[in-house]
Amino acid sequence: MSVEQMLLVHRVLTQAITKTAFGAQPGMGTKFLGLIHKQRWILVTCLNKASQDWIVGEIGKLKPWPEAELSIIPESEMPKPQLGIAFVPLSEADSSEKAAVLMRAQNKGLRIELWKILNRRDEKNGFLVTFSLDNPSVEALWTASGRVVLGF
Repeated sequence: MSVEQMLLVHRVLTQAITKTAFGAQPGMGTKFLGLIHKQRWILVTCLNKASQDWIVGEIGKLKPWPEAELSIIPESEMPKPQLGIAFVPLSEADSSEKAAVLMRAQNKGLRIELWKILNRRDEKNGFLVTFSLDNPSVEALWTASGRVVLGF
């Protein structure tokens, strides 16, 4: 899904929540802890079983655009995030963004634009970055024995 399509899904879900809220007692409507746009799917975290049951029953009825076919992926089948940790010397890059530009230019198969930076910790002469990886990048890293070229 494109970003625009993900936003449309978000909007129709919000509209469906609003529509069902009219029949619920105050404070008794569906409850969610978050909606996060992922690479090609959306993660909705339900606060309780009633909210989970509601979204499972509702999702197939929603049409954010005419040809959309929405479905639920069971938690057991959800993609598991792959994490990477890299030390970035200050001599090569002074920010995570500059390091990403170098890694993308210098390493075949790394789809840096799909990575999400989870943490950055300053160290002597550099910083450690923890990030989530997409599957093709993980495969490229395995092929390269986990080595990434970064500057010199």
